[in-house]
Amino acid sequence: MDIKLCFRENCVGVARTSTKLSGDRRHRANAISTPTPTPTPTPDSTSASPPTAININKADKALLVIAFKGTRVNKTTIDKLINLRQRKSYIRLESLASDLKFTDAVRKKLQEKLNKGEICF
Repeated sequence: MDIKLCFRENCVGVARTSTKLSGDRRHRANAISTPTPTPTPTPDSTSASPPTAININKADKALLVIAFKGTRVNKTTIDKLINLRQRKSYIRLESLASDLKFTDAVRKKLQEKLNKGEICF
Protein backbone atom coordinates (compact mmCIF):
# COMPACT_ATOMS: atom_id res chain seq x y z
CA MET A 1 0.00 0.00 0.00
CA ASP A 2 1.36 3.39 -0.94
CA ILE A 3 1.71 5.87 1.98
CA LYS A 4 0.31 8.76 -0.08
CA LEU A 5 -2.78 6.75 -0.92
CA CYS A 6 -3.19 5.82 2.72
CA PHE A 7 -3.22 9.44 3.93
CA ARG A 8 -5.36 10.59 1.04
CA GLU A 9 -8.01 8.03 1.89
CA ASN A 10 -7.68 8.75 5.61
CA CYS A 11 -6.60 5.30 6.69
CA VAL A 12 -3.84 6.20 9.09
CA GLY A 13 -4.43 3.03 11.13
CA VAL A 14 -3.64 0.86 8.12
CA ALA A 15 -0.38 2.70 7.54
CA ARG A 16 0.75 1.97 11.08
CA THR A 17 0.20 -1.74 10.82
CA SER A 18 1.13 -2.26 7.20
CA THR A 19 3.76 -4.96 6.82
CA LYS A 20 4.88 -3.57 3.46
CA LEU A 21 6.51 -0.55 5.10
CA SER A 22 10.13 -0.91 6.12
CA GLY A 23 11.24 0.01 9.65
CA ASP A 24 12.30 3.58 8.75
CA ARG A 25 9.19 4.29 6.68
CA ARG A 26 6.95 2.78 9.38
CA HIS A 27 8.55 5.10 11.96
CA ARG A 28 7.86 8.11 9.74
CA ALA A 29 4.25 7.00 9.23
CA ASN A 30 3.72 6.79 12.99
CA ALA A 31 5.31 10.20 13.53
CA ILE A 32 3.11 11.76 10.89
CA SER A 33 -0.09 10.08 12.00
CA THR A 34 0.17 11.12 15.66
CA PRO A 35 0.17 14.92 15.73
CA THR A 36 1.73 16.70 18.67
CA PRO A 37 -0.89 18.73 20.55
CA THR A 38 -0.23 22.45 20.55
CA PRO A 39 -0.24 24.05 23.99
CA THR A 40 -3.16 26.32 24.74
CA PRO A 41 -2.00 29.69 26.09
CA THR A 42 -3.12 30.45 29.60
CA PRO A 43 -4.02 33.97 30.77
CA ASP A 44 -0.72 34.13 32.66
CA SER A 45 1.36 33.29 29.60
CA THR A 46 -0.11 35.91 27.28
CA SER A 47 1.55 39.29 27.22
CA ALA A 48 -1.59 41.25 26.30
CA SER A 49 -3.94 40.05 29.00
CA PRO A 50 -7.18 41.96 29.38
CA PRO A 51 -7.21 44.54 32.14
CA THR A 52 -9.07 43.90 35.37
CA ALA A 53 -12.23 45.98 35.66
CA ILE A 54 -12.04 48.79 38.19
CA ASN A 55 -15.09 48.85 40.44
CA ILE A 56 -16.39 52.42 40.58
CA ASN A 57 -17.99 51.80 43.99
CA LYS A 58 -14.90 50.35 45.68
CA ALA A 59 -11.82 51.86 44.01
CA ASP A 60 -9.65 54.41 45.76
CA LYS A 61 -8.85 57.78 44.22
CA ALA A 62 -5.73 56.56 42.42
CA LEU A 63 -7.64 53.73 40.72
CA LEU A 64 -10.52 56.04 39.85
CA VAL A 65 -8.08 58.41 38.14
CA ILE A 66 -6.88 55.45 36.06
CA ALA A 67 -10.47 54.32 35.39
CA PHE A 68 -11.55 57.75 34.18
CA LYS A 69 -8.42 58.41 32.12
CA GLY A 70 -9.34 59.63 28.66
CA THR A 71 -12.87 60.64 29.64
CA ARG A 72 -12.10 64.23 30.63
CA VAL A 73 -13.36 63.60 34.18
CA ASN A 74 -11.15 65.70 36.46
CA LYS A 75 -9.94 64.99 39.99
CA THR A 76 -12.50 67.36 41.53
CA THR A 77 -15.30 65.29 40.01
CA ILE A 78 -13.62 62.12 41.26
CA ASP A 79 -13.59 63.62 44.76
CA LYS A 80 -17.33 64.30 44.42
CA LEU A 81 -17.84 60.68 43.40
CA ILE A 82 -15.94 59.46 46.46
CA ASN A 83 -18.17 61.62 48.71
CA LEU A 84 -21.36 60.44 46.99
CA ARG A 85 -20.33 56.80 47.37
CA GLN A 86 -20.49 57.16 51.14
CA ARG A 87 -24.27 57.63 50.87
CA LYS A 88 -25.16 55.45 47.91
CA SER A 89 -23.81 52.70 45.72
CA TYR A 90 -24.03 52.94 41.94
CA ILE A 91 -25.28 50.08 39.82
CA ARG A 92 -25.92 51.88 36.52
CA LEU A 93 -23.99 54.39 34.47
CA GLU A 94 -27.08 56.57 34.03
CA SER A 95 -27.42 57.33 37.73
CA LEU A 96 -23.69 58.02 38.08
CA ALA A 97 -23.73 60.34 35.07
CA SER A 98 -26.81 62.12 36.34
CA ASP A 99 -25.44 62.71 39.85
CA LEU A 100 -22.10 63.98 38.55
CA LYS A 101 -23.64 65.91 35.64
CA PHE A 102 -21.55 64.21 32.94
CA THR A 103 -21.84 65.45 29.37
CA ASP A 104 -23.03 63.11 26.63
CA ALA A 105 -19.44 62.75 25.42
CA VAL A 106 -18.28 61.61 28.87
CA ARG A 107 -21.22 59.21 29.12
CA LYS A 108 -20.31 57.71 25.77
CA LYS A 109 -16.64 57.24 26.74
CA LEU A 110 -17.62 55.66 30.05
CA GLN A 111 -20.08 53.36 28.29
CA GLU A 112 -17.24 52.21 26.01
CA LYS A 113 -15.07 51.52 29.07
CA LEU A 114 -17.95 49.60 30.63
CA ASN A 115 -18.47 47.56 27.46
CA LYS A 116 -14.75 46.73 27.26
CA GLY A 117 -14.71 45.60 30.88
CA GLU A 118 -12.34 48.34 32.03
CA ILE A 119 -14.80 49.61 34.66
CA CYS A 120 -17.70 48.02 36.52
CA PHE A 121 -20.19 48.79 39.28
